[in-house]
Amino acid sequence: VIPNRLGSVPRVEQFFQWAKGRDAWAARFVPEGDLEEAIEQVSPLVYQQGRCLFVCEEIALYTRPGSVASEFGRLIRTGRHKEISLVWATQRPAECAKAITALTDLWVLFSVTEPRDLDALQDRCGAEITERVATLGPHEFILWDVQARELIEDAPTLFRLDARPVPAAVRAAAAGSVPASRW
Repeated sequence: VIPNRLGSVPRVEQFFQWAKGRDAWAARFVPEGDLEEAIEQVSPLVYQQGRCLFVCEEIALYTRPGSVASEFGRLIRTGRHKEISLVWATQRPAECAKAITALTDLWVLFSVTEPRDLDALQDRCGAEITERVATLGPHEFILWDVQARELIEDAPTLFRLDARPVPAAVRAAAAGSVPASRW
């Protein structure tokens, strides 16, 4: 769905130069080399670009419960000052850096049954949420608002573009009508 597949850090640099001053742009970074090294190199570029949504898949592959690389750590801890929103995914919450789980405001939780992962969720979200997560079926999910300390019961509407006002540029990007660049 996202145009502009970028496989190297130099391509990300080129793309961000192209994207400066544009109302809407979209790209995905799928590193061709070492994942940890690539994330550490692309993090300062994302930080410098600012004002974007940065999605990190399988975050447990490049963070550890007690540590995160310095540049990626800066992006996690202070990216909000540059209007960077971070969305991350993992199958193993217990293996994620505490720096990222501690700064997560909204959890989208699917079924988890591994005891260590349930313990990690209980530490962060509480026993009630952990019990609900342990009983979810395939493809079922709940949303936990950390700041309000409550479940968001009408969760499916969060994922529908027509359920709330969405800026035109975001609608265009989601619909695939943002023109792909030459990158």
